[in-house]
Amino acid sequence: MLFRCIILPVLLLVVATATGLEKISARHREIDDDDDDEGQKKTLSYAEIHDAIIAHMRAIQAPFERLKKAYLANRVHRARELVDGPEIKTDRMSLSRRTANIRERLRGARASRLARL
Repeated sequence: MLFRCIILPVLLLVVATATGLEKISARHREIDDDDDDEGQKKTLSYAEIHDAIIAHMRAIQAPFERLKKAYLANRVHRARELVDGPEIKTDRMSLSRRTANIRERLRGARASRLARL
């Protein structure tokens, strides 16, 4: 009876504790082994780190470079307009309408001169 009530639970507790400690120490060994593997990995040199940072910055700045080029192209276009005058976009229909209006005015002016005489 004494064995069942006191000694057996104590033995089971000792065995469970020892098994748990063994598992924990095995995990710690695995973690320590992983740390050793990471220490053996190749470390980046300062030049490689610098190149990686520059490449990252260029990737970030690429859209802004396109916007800057578009902005400068627009500024150049506006400056050319100020120097050379605005680009005149002529439409053939509007040009023909203008000449027709001028012809009608000239005919009207001739007719009024003839009427005065």
